[in-house]
Formats: sequence, structure tokens, C-alpha cells
Amino acid sequence: MKFVSFCSIVALSLFLTGCGSSNETADENAAAGGNKTVGDDGLILEGQVVAQVNGEEITIHELNVEIARLNIPVDADRRPIEENVLRSIVSRKVFEQQAKAAGLDRSPEVLLDLRRTRSALLAQAYIRSRSNERPVVSRREADQYVLDNPDFFANRTYYIFDSIVVPSSSLPEELKDEYEAVGNLNDIESDLLAKDTQHQRRPYTIYSETLPAAMREKMPELQRDRTVFFLVQGANTFITQFQESRPAVLAGEEAIDAALSVLRNQKAREFLTSIELDAINSADIKYLGDFTSLGEQPSNLLENKIQDEIKDTVNSTDIDQ
Repeated sequence: MKFVSFCSIVALSLFLTGCGSSNETADENAAAGGNKTVGDDGLILEGQVVAQVNGEEITIHELNVEIARLNIPVDADRRPIEENVLRSIVSRKVFEQQAKAAGLDRSPEVLLDLRRTRSALLAQAYIRSRSNERPVVSRREADQYVLDNPDFFANRTYYIFDSIVVPSSSLPEELKDEYEAVGNLNDIESDLLAKDTQHQRRPYTIYSETLPAAMREKMPELQRDRTVFFLVQGANTFITQFQESRPAVLAGEEAIDAALSVLRNQKAREFLTSIELDAINSADIKYLGDFTSLGEQPSNLLENKIQDEIKDTVNSTDIDQ
């Protein structure tokens, strides 16, 4: 989520209101109720109403907030975007009014959703309010990270694998043992075809820094023996075989930039976890009923993350900029 400053809101407000004469602007102000602030140049400086839906006003500030979330390129033609966003706000407002007229705003399900949304927004606002406390990553730290992680930089490798994806339910342990002994994906695929087993041949590539540590340790063996191995992902299993590897060294400024990015993300996660821990430790939390045992295992909250809303904030907040 990008955060727009007060100055940029004012600038956009002036841009949107800068067309038309002073008389036209004054007329618009009068039509909106005559209670808006007008500057010496005839521009409405704050609270400008850009639309009304059954008498309910939509202001320039509401429009600015919506537009700020779009990350519009500097050289883009803003006017069509602003018009489309305003139309969307109007449509949403119409639906909101229709929902209220139908009494849906009093529905228990809707009330719970509103409570959840309000809670999430306040949690996000609190995290943003502390974003200025986030740690800064230094060039020295990035240099050391590059030296300490040669697999990610000096020895970085581009791996090419071939695989056959099959439903895990179609691959019992005895069949895995059989295919591991065969050791050739073409022969394994022929067997799957003969058995009319659903499958898909899918080559893929990956860099060494994205490999799990356990798999990086096995790579010399996989490269030497070309044995097949099995990776479970959801309801599917990848019958995988190493094909080839190529050097993909990261050095110089490219390595430093990559290290800075990794460390910023890492420190951002640590920072947000510390905020969460501080909040939990300062609160009087009691688990009741079937969840009483959670009170004896507070670490579980941090390991699993307490709320999806907090995760969303980690992903959407520019905490590493």
C-alpha cells in the first residue's frame, strides 16, 4: 500500500480543480451547498464535492485516496483514470445505499465482516505509525552478507530440472521406489502412459539461492548420479531429475543491490514480529473454552502469525524502502 502525503493530496486537488473559471467554481460550490472553502483564485481548497449519490457527497479527498493506491505512472494521462475511479466509487456508493435500504447493514454476518475490516485497518494503521522505527541496512552489512553467502553470489548457479507432475494419490511409496530404481523420466512417463495415469511433463529452472538448504546440500549427489527425486507440492508430486547447471554469478553492485534487498526484507519481517511480540506481551490475553491451552503456548502465535491482516500489511507496506 502506498502512502500519499498531504502535499501530494493538495497538489492533486489543485490539479483536478484547476480547470474552469472562478465563476464556474463558485457556482459549483453553491450547488454543493455553499459551505466549501474557496481561495483567492476561485479554487476550492478543501472538501470539494466531486459527485453526489442520492444527496450523499463524495469528496476530492475520497477520490485522492482511491487514486493513490493505483501507483499511476508519472507520465500517464490521469484524467481518464480519475474519471473511471470516480465512476467506481459512485457505483460502490449506490450498492452501499441499496444494501442499507435492504437492511443488510444490520445482518449479523455483515456486522462481523465490518468489525473484522475495522480491526484490520486499525492494525495496519498502527504498524504504519511505527514504520519510522524500522532498522536501516548499511552497505557494510550488505558486503558482509555477500561474503557470508557464496551460494547466493560468488557460487550462484542456475539449475535446470525436468519433472513429471502426478497426483500424489497415484504415487504410492512402492511405486516411488520402483521409479527411483528406473531413474529415467522417459521410461517413467512411458509407464504412466501405459497405466493411463494422469500426469504432465514440466521442465523448470531455479537459482541456487531459492533452493531449500537441504536440497542445495544434495545437489552434488543429484548432479553426479542423475537420480530422480520426489517433491510434494499440495496434492501433486513432482518426479524430478536434474538436467544441467550453469554459473549465474552475482558480483559487484548487482550483488550489493541483491543483498540489500534480502536484508531489508529480513529486517522488515523481524521488525514486524517484534511489534507483534511487544503488543502481545503488553496485552492481557485469555483463551477460553476449547482454546484454553493456547495460553500456555504463546510462541505459537508468533510462529504461525496471529492474523492474516498482519501478513497482508507486511506484504503491502513499503517497510523496506
